[in-house]
Amino acid sequence: MRDQKPDLSSAYALSSPEDSKRLYADWANTYDQSFAKDSRYQLHLLTARAFVQAGGRGPVLDAGAGTGLCGAELAALGTGPIDATDISPDMLAQALRKDVYRDVIEADLLEGLPVPPGSYAGVVSSGTFTCGHVGPEALPALLRAARPGAQFALSINAVEPDMKYARDSAKQHEVSD
Repeated sequence: MRDQKPDLSSAYALSSPEDSKRLYADWANTYDQSFAKDSRYQLHLLTARAFVQAGGRGPVLDAGAGTGLCGAELAALGTGPIDATDISPDMLAQALRKDVYRDVIEADLLEGLPVPPGSYAGVVSSGTFTCGHVGPEALPALLRAARPGAQFALSINAVEPDMKYARDSAKQHEVSD
């Protein structure tokens, strides 16, 4: 266990996949309470609701699922089946406890996903595309996993320390039909 308690500042400061695994190994057991509940975090709720309201349906991939907050909301809204992917096995273990996922996949989105092309009718991601985590360079892996016409709901927290980087990077990875 690290000397410093895991928090959002620590998450934004991550610089490698190994750093992510270490931080979330420390944070997994308390994340839902110490971060999501205590800060009244709602991005996962808004992302799931936007997906469903836009006509999203399963099978759905929850990319960067963490402890399964977004997947739990999708399931509560009647959407499924849902698969989870995350770089952290500890976070995925917490997600499994929510009993809403058909499958969990430990994977680094930058390395690709071990699923057949066109596996999903929808992809959601809440809080994964952010500083210290994943940028638009992960989009090709998600597009490969999605069926033609798949619905995507990818959210980014608007209070980012370096949104210029995110905007500039996104321009390099614009998706066309």
